[in-house]
Amino acid sequence: MTSSLPRVLMIDNNLYDLDLARIAVEEAGLALDLDTAGGGEEGQAKLTAMGSGNLQPYKAVLLDLNMPRMDGRQLLAWARAQPGLKDLVIIIFTSSHASRERSECLAMGASDYWVKPSDLSEYIALIGQLRTHL
Repeated sequence: MTSSLPRVLMIDNNLYDLDLARIAVEEAGLALDLDTAGGGEEGQAKLTAMGSGNLQPYKAVLLDLNMPRMDGRQLLAWARAQPGLKDLVIIIFTSSHASRERSECLAMGASDYWVKPSDLSEYIALIGQLRTHL
């Protein structure tokens, strides 16, 4: 069964952040289908399946940087090297405030760089900005 809602993939190894994103999507009133991957390798598998036509396409990806085995930088570099994923909206969604990290990720082809807020209302407002990418 396919959804008529725009699909967004959130890749993060922190289950709390994945749950928080689900709550924020609902609270922000976003009409979208939020899919999740618990790490870079799982995210890569889902993006590969999408690229091969075996999975309904994503409109955007929220990608955490700090994950074991395959981190967000590695996944971003891999995605931007795939012809079918070059134009996919990939938003780095991390706890890192480092301006160097932001600059590097944008130079690597990230569409945007969002720092995860600690306040729920700010988190909901930030997730609400997905509207501009859908």
